[in-house]
Amino acid sequence: MTNQQVLQNHICDEALVSDFIDNRMNDIDRNKYLQKIENCTLVRNCNHCKKLIHHFLSLKQHCTKLGREDSMPPNLESQIMKRILASYKKPRK
Repeated sequence: MTNQQVLQNHICDEALVSDFIDNRMNDIDRNKYLQKIENCTLVRNCNHCKKLIHHFLSLKQHCTKLGREDSMPPNLESQIMKRILASYKKPRK
């Protein structure tokens, strides 16, 4: 496969962005991914993954901030889950 074919067949893997943001990569995979993104930017002028990382990090930071500022009342989560489960139970005939 020629270099041009490799460039044309390149697809950004958005699942890797999520793994990167959520720290689900080991150091080796993380470094390889960062190199891939840098190479993609330099060779293909593609910033898709970089932009996604920026947006995901921004969302994660805002959610973390909200989580610290506003907490749920006690037992709210269990009450919501009970209602969700109850809504799936079908009445017996």
